Amino acid sequence: MTMVQSLEADEALISAARQMFQGNRRRSERVCYYRTPQRRPDGGRHVQAGWITWGDTQDSIKLGKLSRGYVPMERYGFIRAKATDESPDGPFELYGHWGPLLAHPDGPGEFPKEQILAYHWYDADRMRTSLRGQIPPSLKTRGAMVLWPQLAGESLRIFACPECTDWRSLEAVFLARHLRIWHDYDRADIIAFGTQYGIDFATEINREGRVIKTFAFEDVPAEDFESEQETELAGFTLDVARPERRGPGRPRKE
Repeated sequence: MTMVQSLEADEALISAARQMFQGNRRRSERVCYYRTPQRRPDGGRHVQAGWITWGDTQDSIKLGKLSRGYVPMERYGFIRAKATDESPDGPFELYGHWGPLLAHPDGPGEFPKEQILAYHWYDADRMRTSLRGQIPPSLKTRGAMVLWPQLAGESLRIFACPECTDWRSLEAVFLARHLRIWHDYDRADIIAFGTQYGIDFATEINREGRVIKTFAFEDVPAEDFESEQETELAGFTLDVARPERRGPGRPRKE
């Protein structure tokens, strides 16, 4: 075999190996949606319990997620681009990585309310920004609002930053922190800002007992306390053996 033939053979092997690797890579990197478990492996509540995320479906990765309580949502297909450039655009090309789920008729109903609020997807403009400029037909809009069934009956109060073009939060305490950290507002500035716009930051910060907690204990009548002490569980007999005392001091051992 001449050197030219050897180089051609090497190039052919490299090309075949590259095609094999790319093919396996495409098969192994199918990405699907997963629902986040309610509990972490240590038993604590997951900070994003019930939220939807995505991940690889490769066996080792999928098994790892299953062992941690994640639930695959493969009924909504996979997050992948169209097969060829000539193929019509699919949900991924139209809306990005959330497209296959949101474009499905049942997909929007899978999102928990907390995730919708955290992503600011109640706002049509914010959602269009997240989805390449458009909202799937599976979701209806009215004016600036996205009509999620999960938000029916909700009344949202949105706090926007006057110094930024597109910063907002559903909680005044985060607006106060944002003004302090990013725009050098001091305490007096924040209080003045709240007075100007009718925001009582002290009340907002203590909402749901974040700062001040109150516990009210009612007096338990003595007869109720005594009756609880004497109550025995059904099916159990409480029999405490008490040693007989023989004079002063400890009971004498037999």
